[in-house]
Amino acid sequence: LFENNLNILSMQVKRNVIYLETAELPATQEQFLVQKLKDIPNVISIDKILMMPYEHKIQNLKTVLNTMQEGILATDRDGCITIYNPAAESILHIQAKDVLGKSLGSILPCCSSLMATIHDGREVIDQEIFFAEKGSHYLVSSFPIYDQQGVRVGGVAVLKSMEDVQRIYRRFTEQPALEFENIFYQSDE
Repeated sequence: LFENNLNILSMQVKRNVIYLETAELPATQEQFLVQKLKDIPNVISIDKILMMPYEHKIQNLKTVLNTMQEGILATDRDGCITIYNPAAESILHIQAKDVLGKSLGSILPCCSSLMATIHDGREVIDQEIFFAEKGSHYLVSSFPIYDQQGVRVGGVAVLKSMEDVQRIYRRFTEQPALEFENIFYQSDE
């Protein structure tokens, strides 16, 4: 494949299946690649797919992150912001383009709990934060992110808008207003 300038961008292996990702190929090169793969012993079939399996998982994760009401902010081990969903934008009043790839401490000094989590692995649950500069009031919980070897590689913060927390609290604790139609008592007349 190398002699013919066919580069494999990624490969994913599952039981009895191997997925190969290549750059867009002209039809002649694609046919050549398919023939070379068919020449490998025990290859049963070759199917063209639109998306690698890991890309499906990434797409599903993006959908979850983009539709949840809690803000999600994740960093690498150095505190560089790697994930920042639309709810985080709404809660913190800062757009993703202004924070992604930047140092958490320099952009959001209000997120000291996440920095502590990144450095010492300590989890923080529902810490109340008021970010006066942006007028943000929220609860933050932060958790370390570990790799497969158990090495701490970053952290993730879950942000809950205090407006949402208070709205939910009121919904479950306040008594509904009574109206005349809701009174079910009848007198014995």
